[in-house]
Amino acid sequence: MHQRLDQLLILLLAGISPALLIAISIAEPYAGKAMNLPAAEIIWFAEAFLIGTLAVMPLSGTLLTRMGFVRLTWVCLAGTLLSGVGIVACDVLIRPQVQDPVLCLMVLAGVFSAPLAPAAQAFAVATHPAELRGQAMALWGGGRFAGFLLTALLAGHLIENLGWSFPLAIGLVMALPCFAMLHQPSRLLHNPEFGMDLRGLCLLLLALVPLLLALNLGPLFNSDGRDMLLVGMLIVTLVAGVAFVRHALRKPDPIVSLAPLIGPDFRIATFVAFIVAVMTTGQFSILMVSELAKVSADMLGWRTTVGGVAQIVGVAAGGYLVRPMLARPGACLALIVTALGLASFNLYGTSVSLVEISATRALMGFGLGLTVPLFAAFAYSGFDEARTASASSLFVFASMMGTGIGVAALGGEFDVASAILDDPLSAYRVVFWTQAIGVLLLLPLIWLLRVRDLTPAKR
Repeated sequence: MHQRLDQLLILLLAGISPALLIAISIAEPYAGKAMNLPAAEIIWFAEAFLIGTLAVMPLSGTLLTRMGFVRLTWVCLAGTLLSGVGIVACDVLIRPQVQDPVLCLMVLAGVFSAPLAPAAQAFAVATHPAELRGQAMALWGGGRFAGFLLTALLAGHLIENLGWSFPLAIGLVMALPCFAMLHQPSRLLHNPEFGMDLRGLCLLLLALVPLLLALNLGPLFNSDGRDMLLVGMLIVTLVAGVAFVRHALRKPDPIVSLAPLIGPDFRIATFVAFIVAVMTTGQFSILMVSELAKVSADMLGWRTTVGGVAQIVGVAAGGYLVRPMLARPGACLALIVTALGLASFNLYGTSVSLVEISATRALMGFGLGLTVPLFAAFAYSGFDEARTASASSLFVFASMMGTGIGVAALGGEFDVASAILDDPLSAYRVVFWTQAIGVLLLLPLIWLLRVRDLTPAKR
């Protein structure tokens, strides 16, 4: 019974942040309409949440070590609930005509929910022996996909019948039972005397915040001579980033420990997960079928549902591939299936059937689901338990950051291809081939990974 509760806790904690993110993303246009906001300002809602999330997520390991799993999770859940309820209250009771108070609450929701997924992964590692770690990581990955899928399925109905803010209630409801299941895992390092590295924190924020603004809001800076502001932000990011890395390597207890990256398995697995995140952003396939093929919202919703279910199936299958003789072939299979799914987007034309958009998304979703438990198991194979907290924050952050960079980088490639080819459909296909080839190029790295502490799981 105790183990089942731990598994449920991992599932719920991993799914809260994705549930909130997809809820905010879907609600954006409806919130903008309710507040009479121009299109250029509507994008700030999800961006505010993302900036808060990505700015805090690297700090999760330090916070977990200093506060302990129970206290940190309790604070994050309480903060997430309060900020989420505040957003709903603004929509229902206040109905502001300016976005400032809602944006502040969006940032707070991102800040408080950010450590939940890394804490859940660290908890999964600490409460499962090595031979069951694949299943634990599958559970963690399934929770993230389930939070996304459940919100995507219910958001439209909630918005139509209750209001733009009510999809956030799905993530908030997921948070409530977690309070009753919290307990401190003994194998996670807890040091209340762990110092707070304020200089490192300042350098990290100087590196991250301008980069996040540049990646997510770049188009806003490319007009009216504001492109120099974008260049300046990237320079600040580069200088502060280099200074932070030097500081973190020299200080014995930095705000974000880079020590886990010394291990080759963790370093390679984290890099592979980062590149997969860069290459698998689904924004361009959605834009292609919505803009050129002009599919209905119902078709897009069905596509998302099928892809989400395929991801959960892939996560479950990947957990059972975490075996000494199967892990590396399984990871290779995961990359190949993911690449085939990405390449199959090239079958899209100016008209597309429901079967086509569902089958291609399901293929990519299944491959992507396979990668989650396999890469995580490689990352923590033979891992020093004392570094689990810092490692989990780096591993989860790499994947989330990869998605943001992928949207910006592939978006730039799409713009260049559109200008050269003068054909949006051909430009989309250039992006799809780049995604597929980029994933396949990772295959040699899989054979550098080792599975030192994995033994066949007892059934």
